[in-house]
Amino acid sequence: MPVRATPAVPLIIILLIFSAGLLPANTVREAPVAVFDPVHMAQGDSSVASARGYRSLFINPAAFALGRGSFTLLNLQGWVHSSPIHAVETMQLFFGDSDIEDDSTLERIEGQLSGNGMGIGASGGVGYVGGGLGIGLRFASDSFFFGEELPGGITGTSTSEISFVGGLGFPFELGPVKVAVGGSVRPFVRVRSLFDNDASDAALQKYLGVPGETDEDYQDITRSLNGYGFSLDAGLLLQYRDFTLGLAGRHLGDTRLNYSDNSLSEVNESLSNGALPEEKREGEEGYIPAGRHVIPTRFDVGVMWAPRPWEVARPQLHLELRDPMGWADPSGTGSQPFIYRTHVGGELELMRFFSLRAGLNQGRPTGGVGLRLFFLDLNMALYGRELGKQQGDTSSAGAALEFGIRF
Repeated sequence: MPVRATPAVPLIIILLIFSAGLLPANTVREAPVAVFDPVHMAQGDSSVASARGYRSLFINPAAFALGRGSFTLLNLQGWVHSSPIHAVETMQLFFGDSDIEDDSTLERIEGQLSGNGMGIGASGGVGYVGGGLGIGLRFASDSFFFGEELPGGITGTSTSEISFVGGLGFPFELGPVKVAVGGSVRPFVRVRSLFDNDASDAALQKYLGVPGETDEDYQDITRSLNGYGFSLDAGLLLQYRDFTLGLAGRHLGDTRLNYSDNSLSEVNESLSNGALPEEKREGEEGYIPAGRHVIPTRFDVGVMWAPRPWEVARPQLHLELRDPMGWADPSGTGSQPFIYRTHVGGELELMRFFSLRAGLNQGRPTGGVGLRLFFLDLNMALYGRELGKQQGDTSSAGAALEFGIRF
């Protein structure tokens, strides 16, 4: 039986679209938790028209209606924000012996913090996509530090999020065009820690062994915004022969974050007991009005060309414009350079088990490889991205790895 939308559904969608970007002046705009998926990052982080299976849960729910069912039993991703030539050393610093043995190592750390930034991140999840259904659970965390000198001249952020995704997709045809539409809901719990100079100083002392000016525990002096949100996402895919046009709306109607302000030590103590700190009430220290912090609506549009001239070699090319209207610009002005929103990538899959990938992410080169062996999925990427207000101001490089078990 065909699915028919009630008159209220398109009206609600229209209202959500036109309410986007109309935020009060005192609203704090935040970004979604950063996940540097190696498959997408290797292809210039272009994904709205190409994401399928588990990856579509967090990008374009229209893909729920396409292809065979795919169950991801385990998906683990890790990344490091570091110059590629120092990536291994950076990992050793964060996870190995934290004693700085010589001045040259300290100089390299200072050089990375000032020129590239340093940090680590990881995500893990499980999910099923297929037959019009998408459902999944994911944990993701990303940290990044940047500054000019040690000690006392570094700031940083760390964002962690646990999210559940559930949605539906519906396929139909309009003459020669195959159409898929989809939507999803995503409740999540979020902790965003803000490291000022002193907190960054203390954290880098602990984890990298660099000299510092404070003896305090970094967790006691780090502000940690913690709470929850509820996101609505929607997507559309149009397929004609070898071409696919994709459109995705994320955080429709702007996702309001219900935050309280605690120290990181208070948050960690509460989490050890299985919950976030008790929500602050108006008048209490650390109270934040509901909706003061918002993740703005973002629309992404992309096109993919995926010809199948040979069975042994399957190429694809895609181009994506992310947030072309500038609603999700953190400054709220929509003035970021257009190249910041441009993502170009491609993939060549050989014998259905080995993939070569390359692209441009905000004008920065990216590349990587992938290996698929039965139900095992392994992927790697090297990438660059822009952090400055203008192209070329401040770039950052990174490397990402993935291990997945999919059926």
